[in-house]
Amino acid sequence: MRRLSAAQLSLNHKNMNNDPKQMTSRFPSTCAESGKTIPKGAEIIYYPSNRSAYLIGHAPKAEQEFREFQSLAYEEDHGFCTY
Repeated sequence: MRRLSAAQLSLNHKNMNNDPKQMTSRFPSTCAESGKTIPKGAEIIYYPSNRSAYLIGHAPKAEQEFREFQSLAYEEDHGFCTY
């Protein structure tokens, strides 16, 4: 198994920081897809790369893209990726 250099590790970590994540909102905001108000404590999908939040249950396009991302990330992490 090949070891990664410190530069490669920091690069990988940087990319992971931009991955979308499902989380609980820490403050009120607005859903980027539906325009609905997101109350503090609501479940959201957050995209750090463009700092946008999507309210779960009111943003079908963002939810679908997030589920596809989760599926691909799982396959990559567990060696199912063939490319």
